[in-house]
Amino acid sequence: MKFTQTAYSNIALSDLDRRDIAEDYKNEDGPSDGDIFYKIRQYVKSGDERGEKRWWARLSRTKTKDLKQLLRDARFAQVLDELLPWPGMWSPVMLGSLHRMLTMKCEEVRCLRALLCAYTKE
Repeated sequence: MKFTQTAYSNIALSDLDRRDIAEDYKNEDGPSDGDIFYKIRQYVKSGDERGEKRWWARLSRTKTKDLKQLLRDARFAQVLDELLPWPGMWSPVMLGSLHRMLTMKCEEVRCLRALLCAYTKE
């Protein structure tokens, strides 16, 4: 049993409050950019606007702008969402380099699809 489950088990908290506590203290160093992205997309897909906003607030203004620009392209959003079932792969993702990727004139979506195929091969 996790510390947050044990420490707050006798206190009347809503499920949302319990989730907030668990997420806030999950990592001492704070979540990586990739973990933040993963949580944002997870909450978008579940329709949890409150959870989504909490994770957007953890990003810098530049990273927020770059990520929003990337997600406006439905092709990128779709392929990235297809990779969500593998939460462990998101930790090393660094959103600070998104502005470089957004200006490239190559087939980034094709590369992401290839990554998806590599993860789904049996």
